[in-house]
Amino acid sequence: MKSYLSAAALAVAALCTSAPASAAIVLSFTPSATQISIGQTVMVDVGISGLGAEFLSGLDVNFVYSTAVLNWVSTAFSAAQFGMIFPDPIGETGGPGNMGYDVISLEDDATLAGIQTDDAFKLFTLEFTGAADGATTLTLGGGANDRLFLGSGGINAVELAVDVGSVCIAVGSGSCAGASQPIPEPATYGLAAIALLAAGVAGRSRRRASAATV
Repeated sequence: MKSYLSAAALAVAALCTSAPASAAIVLSFTPSATQISIGQTVMVDVGISGLGAEFLSGLDVNFVYSTAVLNWVSTAFSAAQFGMIFPDPIGETGGPGNMGYDVISLEDDATLAGIQTDDAFKLFTLEFTGAADGATTLTLGGGANDRLFLGSGGINAVELAVDVGSVCIAVGSGSCAGASQPIPEPATYGLAAIALLAAGVAGRSRRRASAATV
């Protein structure tokens, strides 16, 4: 019996050792303040870190939060980290409380690796103002196309495992203690369609470039 238990323990230990570690890539939310007044502005930087030897070639994200607490003002995207992108400029889908952004780079793997030389960089800066007393969590939605990140591989890019963070922002007399998560809604459209369109755009661009050099 002892030998059987020992063998079982070794097997469990081996399984635990070989199990994949949690994602080292992290999406973080860094606000200029976590407590603001009604009408006051708060800026939230959304960054990615822990890429290591990998890089980011595309993303499909939906930011969710309570519109009863925060009013969205603007979104700035760090397009320089992706070189040529599609669509350009990126557009917003969904609307306040469930803002979606889809983008895919038209650059090849070697070019992207040369652009994204840092292990971490900023992706978005979101600007809000306080709407009313209360608190809300700002994060990504839980749908299939609400938190999709693509790495190397071109048109067959691998999906990256990313730990998605969040931040709570309180307005007026609101408190982040016990603040509820916003209910995510489905993204308006997926990154797969964007990738196919981007592939067509890139193909046409290459054909035009080839014809120009003939």
